[in-house]
Amino acid sequence: MEDVADGANVGRTTVYRLFGSREGLVHSVLARELRETIASIHGASIAKRRMEDGIIEGALVGLAALRGSLVEKLLREDPTTILPFLTTEAGPLVALTRQLLSTQLLAAGAKIEPEFAAELAEVAARLGLSFILTRGTTFPVEDDDALRTSLRRLLRPVLAPLFQSQARARRVTTG
Repeated sequence: MEDVADGANVGRTTVYRLFGSREGLVHSVLARELRETIASIHGASIAKRRMEDGIIEGALVGLAALRGSLVEKLLREDPTTILPFLTTEAGPLVALTRQLLSTQLLAAGAKIEPEFAAELAEVAARLGLSFILTRGTTFPVEDDDALRTSLRRLLRPVLAPLFQSQARARRVTTG
């Protein structure tokens, strides 16, 4: 808290008043970084014509954002502080991710129930946490093309209802 106060050129009391506690400060910083990452994911996904491609590109952007991120730095330098926010106390970050991603999914034209959008978004949040916490993986995370292929193969069955409704909507408007 002292470092933050010094860096912001304010008193420690001001920092405590704004954030309440060290945990409040950490949560605020993580939420800010999460919002920035979700905005980047959104930017990458809306640039794609097909929803499947957008979701996959969004996943790649999310993984890339982790490299060199504040979260990665804190996991390396101060795991005792950060780990609870990503495990037993991750509920608020999962909820924020769920809200942001499900809103984007519905805004992108997915013809699904909001509850299904929320479930898909929560699965994405939990998968994201898994990649943050456990880096060792059989997914080819260092090769974007191979990772696209792998994600497409694994996500297609889960996302099939989205693609079917998107295809139906195209048939109705064109046909």
